[in-house]
Amino acid sequence: FSQDVVQTNWDQGSFAEQHLLDLIQACSGHLVGADITGDVSAYRYKSILKRMLSAGDGQSEPSEEDVQHWQVEQKRLNQRLIDAIDQQWR
Repeated sequence: FSQDVVQTNWDQGSFAEQHLLDLIQACSGHLVGADITGDVSAYRYKSILKRMLSAGDGQSEPSEEDVQHWQVEQKRLNQRLIDAIDQQWR
C-alpha cells in the first residue's frame, strides 16, 4: 500500500485502498482467503553492519509512538478490508 493508506516499516507500494476494495468487489464472493496488512513493529538490529544496511535501504528506527499509531491505523484498515470481503459473501 501507499504511505497515504497505511505506514509500514517495509517496502511501500503505490496501491490505494480503493484499488483493493475494487478488486474485492470484482471477485464478488470468489475469495477464499486473503493476506491483509501485517503487524508493524520496531526492531533494533544487534549487528552494526545490519543497522547500516537497513539505513542504506531507507529504513529508520521509528519511535514507539509512531509504531503504536501505525498499528492502530493498520488495524482499522484491516477491519475495513475484512468487512468488504465479508460483504461479498452475503
